[in-house]
Amino acid sequence: MPKLFKVCCVFFLTLLFLDVQSQTNWMDDFSDSNFMANPVWQGITSDFIVNGQKQLQLNAQAQTATSGISTASSAALNATWEFWIKLDFNPSTSNYAQVFLMSSSSNFNGALQGYYLQLGGNSTDKIILYKRQGSQNTIVAQSADGAVNKNSLNFRLKVERNAQHHWSLLADTLGGSTFIVLASGIDSTFNASAYFGLNCIYTSTRSTKFYLDDIVVNGQVFV
Repeated sequence: MPKLFKVCCVFFLTLLFLDVQSQTNWMDDFSDSNFMANPVWQGITSDFIVNGQKQLQLNAQAQTATSGISTASSAALNATWEFWIKLDFNPSTSNYAQVFLMSSSSNFNGALQGYYLQLGGNSTDKIILYKRQGSQNTIVAQSADGAVNKNSLNFRLKVERNAQHHWSLLADTLGGSTFIVLASGIDSTFNASAYFGLNCIYTSTRSTKFYLDDIVVNGQVFV
C-alpha cells in the first residue's frame, strides 16, 4: 500500500473518530444566545429563539401547528440524556412535547427509527418513553398517571440506557438535580442514532410556551 494512501486513510479515520465523538458526547446550554452553531440546530428554526434567560424557546405564530428542531447526536449505548424542560401550561392531547433522544431522521413527524419522551398528549397525563419503528409507536416505559398534570411544568429529566438495553426514566419535578426514578423498561431494537431534538405540538394559545435548556448527552456508538 502506498505511503501517501496510508497517511490519507489515517487522517480520514481520525477526522471520522473526532466527528463521532463530538456528536456522541455533547452539551448545549444556549449561553452563546445562538442555536445555529456549537452545535448547529436545524428544522423549523424560524419558530424558535434563544430568549433573555438563555433558553431555547418556541416562538411560533399563534396557530395550531407542529414545530420541530434537531441537532446531530449519535449517543446510543451506555448513554445518558439529561435536560431541563418547561411547558408553561397544563399539557393536554392538543398541547404537548416530544423530546427525541435517538432518531434516524430530523423529521420527527414522519417514519423513523428511534426513541422519544412524550410529556402529555394522553388522557392519563403520563411521561412516556416510546419506541418509533417506521410510523408505529410502542411504549418502552411510562410514569404513573398524573405526572404532568400541572398548570406549569418545570422539570429536569434524565434518561439512562445501559449496555444491557435497560432504560430508566428519572426526573426532578422542581427543576433541580435530585432525581427520582419514574419508570424503567427494556428494549434493544435500535442501536444507532443521528439526531436529538424537540418536537412541539400546540394550539394558538401555546405557541410560545415551550422551553428547553441545559442539555447534556453522553454515550457510545454501537460497534
